[in-house]
Amino acid sequence: MDVQDSNKYGAINLDELERFEKDIGARLPEDYRSFLVLHNGGTPEKYLVCWPGSHKPAEVWNDSLGLHNGPTYSRLDSVTEGLKEYLPKGIIPFASDPGGNLFCIGISGDYSAKIYFWDHERAQEKESCSFLAGSFTEFVAGLVAEEDA
Repeated sequence: MDVQDSNKYGAINLDELERFEKDIGARLPEDYRSFLVLHNGGTPEKYLVCWPGSHKPAEVWNDSLGLHNGPTYSRLDSVTEGLKEYLPKGIIPFASDPGGNLFCIGISGDYSAKIYFWDHERAQEKESCSFLAGSFTEFVAGLVAEEDA
C-alpha cells in the first residue's frame, strides 16, 4: 500500500508499541500492527472507503493515527485514551475522516480484528460503531482511489 506522509513524525519505537499494547490489554491484529510499524501515521494513496456491499465511496480515510511525539489529535495513544468512554470495550481508533469520525479496529472479543466506522454525532448512542470489514487487510483491499471513484 502506498501511503502519503508515512512516518511523518518519525518511525515507531517498538518499545512504545509494546507499552501501548500492554496498556490496552491486547496485541494489535497483525495486519494492522504491520501497517503501524511500517508507516506510523499517514494517508493511503487509495483513501476512499466504501460501505460493505457497495462500490460507491461514502467515507474518506483522512489520516492514520500513530505512536509518535506529534500532535495529540494524531496520536494513537492519546485518541484511544480520550475516547475510551465512547467506544465499545474492545475497539480502538486507527484513523480519522475529515469530519471528526474515526475508523476503528477490534482488539478483543467478538470485535477482534474487525474494522468499524465510529460516527461522532452518534457518540452517545449504544450503536455508534458500524461494521466495515472483517479485517484490516480486507478493509485496505476495498479502498478506492479518487480517479477510480
